[in-house]
Amino acid sequence: MRDVALRCGACGQVHPLGDLSWRCGRCGGVLDLTGFRAVLPRLADLLGRPPTLWRYAEALPVAEPLGLSMGEGMTPLIGVPGHPAAAVKVDYLMPTGSFKDRGAVLLAALAQDLAVLRRGQYRRQPMVRCTFSASDSPNSTWAIKGPGIDGSRTPSSSQL
Repeated sequence: MRDVALRCGACGQVHPLGDLSWRCGRCGGVLDLTGFRAVLPRLADLLGRPPTLWRYAEALPVAEPLGLSMGEGMTPLIGVPGHPAAAVKVDYLMPTGSFKDRGAVLLAALAQDLAVLRRGQYRRQPMVRCTFSASDSPNSTWAIKGPGIDGSRTPSSSQL
């Protein structure tokens, strides 16, 4: 794994990723990723890579896991009328209809990389399987499964 950690935005306390924290243990502040500098790949390099999120591996804080994808990424860029230099991503074309798909896959990759079983417990070998499904309806389901892990979610109508 890359040399990354979590730093508190309020007090500056650094927490290792392996702590699986999302709030600072000292002050309760929100933790931000630190120790990682994204490198943008050259366009010539991108052209020969598969059309997945992982084609931008140098710009991601987690190494590419084997077989972990739900088809996220590669949504089209469309021009903004009246602003020829601007373009926007059409993320409602993601598998679940949400821009959050990219982040969910990165978190699942991090869990796999850390070989997380449950908070504070790890396997020696990463063994996490992620499955995502989407249909024509706005409802979608995700699941992360592995030894000691069984998490799944289907959003309620109030969350849509």
